[in-house]
Amino acid sequence: MKRGSMTATIPPKLREELSSDPFYSKCAITGEPDDIQWHHNLIFAGKRVNAKFCIIPLAKWVHEMIVSFKEKCNWIMTNRMTEEELDFYSTLFGIYYRLASFCSESLQ
Repeated sequence: MKRGSMTATIPPKLREELSSDPFYSKCAITGEPDDIQWHHNLIFAGKRVNAKFCIIPLAKWVHEMIVSFKEKCNWIMTNRMTEEELDFYSTLFGIYYRLASFCSESLQ
């Protein structure tokens, strides 16, 4: 079964910013540095969001099995959000926001 096409081109300025950030040079799940694809983790109002916090670098094999890794991707994304972004998207990610907050507090 093929996934539906919902491509969102990353704007050149953001693409340049992502390319220069070491976080985007390896998979956020496995740490693998090879064959990285950038995953748009947030869909809002029917469109993929082009914001740095919600584009996550994934190994190609992880990206192909995204359903198995969606919860981890949501956790990574919410932990990369600013307070303002959390407030704006909180109705969508209420449970993930609470999980991210709990996990962050637990690590301190």
